Amino acid sequence: MNSYTLFFKLALQHTFYSNGESVDFTVSPTPSTQMLLKHIRVLYRNSANGGTLFCPISSQDPDTLFIPIGDDNICMRFVLRLKNPYFLNFTDVSIQNIKNQAYYFDNLTDLEADSTLYLGDSIIGSPLTNTVTVIHGHSYTFEFDSAVASATIQLTDVFGNSQSIDFSNDVPVDSYSLDLQGFDNVTTGRYVLSDEHGNTHHIYFAPELVGGSIFGLIDIYTRTEAFSPTDTNEVPTNYRFINDDDELILSKENRVFAISFDNRPVYWRYIIQKQYDANPIEIEDLTMDDVEGVSFSHTDEGDKRIFTSDTKIALTQTPKTVTLNADLVKLMDLPNPTQTTVLQKDDLESNDFYAEMHIMI
Repeated sequence: MNSYTLFFKLALQHTFYSNGESVDFTVSPTPSTQMLLKHIRVLYRNSANGGTLFCPISSQDPDTLFIPIGDDNICMRFVLRLKNPYFLNFTDVSIQNIKNQAYYFDNLTDLEADSTLYLGDSIIGSPLTNTVTVIHGHSYTFEFDSAVASATIQLTDVFGNSQSIDFSNDVPVDSYSLDLQGFDNVTTGRYVLSDEHGNTHHIYFAPELVGGSIFGLIDIYTRTEAFSPTDTNEVPTNYRFINDDDELILSKENRVFAISFDNRPVYWRYIIQKQYDANPIEIEDLTMDDVEGVSFSHTDEGDKRIFTSDTKIALTQTPKTVTLNADLVKLMDLPNPTQTTVLQKDDLESNDFYAEMHIMI
């Protein structure tokens, strides 16, 4: 019976949580990756903040794989599905829920920071960028910013391999129904569609992932010579976890690929109102202490005093001290906004959100 060791781990981080670990997702291999892992006898196990893979090792050398794959160009693909319905409330990403949009991550860009190997979108070159459109079939509507009568549409993968098709029409059109089968050997993965008119579409072709909402897609490569137009291994050296001799070349603590989310900064707003008219406290005598250097301004609306932070404060699981005073004497501690606090906008065109809390005294 073979012994198993850590192959690599996917770890989701979030600055909202006190321990820095995001427990908001399920991470699962795609169906084709499940078949691949079974073939090479790699075990996948879900963890609270991601997923962990274990590989069989040689009985003679605990750092050598039992199943030789060191020479193979392998891409293991994983799907992030959101299970926390409040995630967008406290996370600094777009709050819009656009159908068939997902974030993309791979291990082809060196984003290491503080000894952590972060994943990102290698086409954009950053950890968390704009979403890509997930395509399940071969048909895709390529929209033009301005109507055109002809265009050369180019398809480029993450390694820079490109091919193109031409289209023309008797009259200018706003869009073109593109058949991806018109390109050669389009397989699952991240692509850019573009034309000479300046139109660019970021897509992920995923015919096997029909059904269910997808938040993110992760591609982990062992090596890339077979994919690269220059026959080179484009996995950054510090992200490589297996060599030609089937040896695991990163220490266990470094065989971790991380995705990090930041907590959302919002304005904190407290709407204070008397519960009973007989309450002797005067609304105009209410003040608030600064919260970690952030002051609060107030306005009065009828029987309410409304305090709003002068600058944004990041939402966090770690509580901050918020004090309400009456006539300069502490009256009570106020709650912090939580991940379930409803966010409001004063201006629909603005990206500024307000965490509103109603307080009765």
